[in-house]
Amino acid sequence: MRRAPTTSETPAAQGDAGAGDMASARVFERAAELFALLGTPLRLRILQRLCRSEMNVGELRAALGSARSSVSQHLATLHRCGVLTRQRKGAQVFYAVHPVHGGLLCEAVRRMVDGGAGT
Repeated sequence: MRRAPTTSETPAAQGDAGAGDMASARVFERAAELFALLGTPLRLRILQRLCRSEMNVGELRAALGSARSSVSQHLATLHRCGVLTRQRKGAQVFYAVHPVHGGLLCEAVRRMVDGGAGT
């Protein structure tokens, strides 16, 4: 009796190896990094506020009731990863959601908050 080929032995699986898989792997790596980045409740709350409008550190600190240093660290991380943009206006630095990278995140956060995810 002949055994069935394993998944890795099928022609489809063998034909998929190559440049397409490398690009796909990078997409999944980027997605995993992004989900890990958003694994902190305070970062999600920051993102929720910034999806509504740009804010500076002081405004976010007051709105969230969190320590300025903590808010600043999370903003720096989100900016470094490309989720946020920042712009200096006088002595203040204002943060906003990146128009390309942050739009889908805002939609996901909005749906979770408005839709009561987990209910």
